[in-house]
Amino acid sequence: MSAMAVGDVGDPGGPAAAAGDEIESEVDAGARMRRPIWLAILATMVAFLAIYGVWNRQTSHADRDRSAESPGDQFQAATAEGTSLAAVGRATGLDSPCTVWLLDVDAPEKANAYAVTAGTCVGVADPTSILTAEPVEGATAAFRVFAPPTAGARAEVVEAPIDEVVWASVRGTDLAVLRLGATYGDLAAEGIRPIRPVDVLPQDAQILVAGVPVEGIAASEQYLRGSRCQVGPTTDVLEGPLLWHDLQSSTCRGILDGSQGSVVLNQVGEAVGMVNTSTIGAEEGQDCAQGRPCEVSPGEVTFAENHSYMVPVGALAGCFPEGEFTLGAQCELEDPTTVVVADIGTTVASPGASVQIQIKDRNPNAAEPELKSGPLGEIDCRDLVGWELAQPPYAVTMPMQEGFALVCVGSSDQPTEIVVRVDTSAPDPATIELLQTPTEGGVLVEPVLDPPDLVGFRWVSGPKGATDCANAEGYTLYQGTPALVQAADMPSTVCVIGIDEAGNESAPSSHDVE
Repeated sequence: MSAMAVGDVGDPGGPAAAAGDEIESEVDAGARMRRPIWLAILATMVAFLAIYGVWNRQTSHADRDRSAESPGDQFQAATAEGTSLAAVGRATGLDSPCTVWLLDVDAPEKANAYAVTAGTCVGVADPTSILTAEPVEGATAAFRVFAPPTAGARAEVVEAPIDEVVWASVRGTDLAVLRLGATYGDLAAEGIRPIRPVDVLPQDAQILVAGVPVEGIAASEQYLRGSRCQVGPTTDVLEGPLLWHDLQSSTCRGILDGSQGSVVLNQVGEAVGMVNTSTIGAEEGQDCAQGRPCEVSPGEVTFAENHSYMVPVGALAGCFPEGEFTLGAQCELEDPTTVVVADIGTTVASPGASVQIQIKDRNPNAAEPELKSGPLGEIDCRDLVGWELAQPPYAVTMPMQEGFALVCVGSSDQPTEIVVRVDTSAPDPATIELLQTPTEGGVLVEPVLDPPDLVGFRWVSGPKGATDCANAEGYTLYQGTPALVQAADMPSTVCVIGIDEAGNESAPSSHDVE
């Protein structure tokens, strides 16, 4: 078949873990379309009972005893073939290595297939706009990426080209719909049956997360893996400038780079969510920054160690009338033509600062947008209360307390949300470095930038022993070029004040030049 190829993916280099300890599930869309209704119902009941028994026989002691960063167990074809797991695979050629899964849209066999992954996987990073109808070149989705049964054997995968990003957004969600260069019939002929999206499970329900992590895993071992856990509380999540709503949390292990887009399965192999981010393996740094997502609850923004977060996917079911992706009607995904695209120009501000908002690409015939702002966790852009009609120049005032502010632009029906960190903490003067380079006639000096804490400086110099940096006069703004301390003026003292992104200034730091 020209649209798809079955190929080898290399030597696994080691034994594969049994997949029978994870899940057996089957969502056979093709069979549902061809069988009589009573037979389809009977088959579903039989599958459910069999899978329910498997889940009841399973224990999660192994998952509990391993560290959060320990990869999930590999799935072998012997036990996972013919289940929903065959429709979960890896994407290559996108913005980053991620997991994809084949979406059941009740389409005819001749229709092009759709797959799903996270919006961040296709490079979407702007929380104010939506990507649609974006052609893709050189990217593929590989399904049935099961570990070979024996060392030295080669695994057979089914590859389909990714032709287009049909819809992708990180506005309150983290989702990308992909059109593949293969039909549902092509994939079904290779044993790849799509996965049906359904509503989220309640807290404490059992789930299986299946994906293809790559972080710290040799290329020869990058096969489909899974781990079991329970659904945790529902929460909003903040990561850098991105704010996601109503994500479900979990403590499943092995959610590593490459796991973004991993499908979250219930006991009968339906998709109840999709992994988009995690704090597993998060490096030390500023909470809520990229790589250290935070949970947002009323009046509180906190970092939760070893938690992963899952985007609801049930709304996808209403977006494919007659098997074709279509916005509007029953589809709850946002329409890009009605989005208010806005730019606030900064991600950090001082308490009480007035922050300007630039409205971009707005229909000149559209009504003036409404605005709303306040502390993150205390206001909801989706709530009708608090919105006010705005007039240019558009501006909002930051809260007086340190933390995060949420700026809402547009309307409660389709708000554009912008998060600004309100910073009252001055930079530590001990972190200010002064680079000194001997040169003809003296020493060139320049302070070292270190965003976001050190983005600018004020400085002054004077004779060593006679210059008190705390009381020195004549500080001037550093213009980005080194200054020369002449040999005739040495030894000298250079006083430097650091300025962070919010405009907070450090106490002066003293540097001797001799």
